[in-house]
Amino acid sequence: MVKRVKEVKEVRIITVKDLAEEFDLASAVVRRVLRAEGLRAPQIPDNEGKFGPRAKYEWQEGSEELKQVRKILAEYVEPSEEEEEAEEAEVVDEDEEEGE
Repeated sequence: MVKRVKEVKEVRIITVKDLAEEFDLASAVVRRVLRAEGLRAPQIPDNEGKFGPRAKYEWQEGSEELKQVRKILAEYVEPSEEEEEAEEAEVVDEDEEEGE
């Protein structure tokens, strides 16, 4: 008789703490940025009426939601070229005013 071993796939869960380390941000900043973009913590299934949080900011590795979250945080960390150009223009304007 051959024993069959069920393969258990480990699903890696990514939390706000993991994202904060990945993007070098505070956890509170990560949550604030996500809320500003209209994202809310996903509901925890089968937790109705139980003690503890009803929603957690956590995603499965490779999920579409996690890709969207990473994209939002990457945009927050790396400002767009337009914003950088606007900041450079402000610095030039200030330097010109000081020189007068």
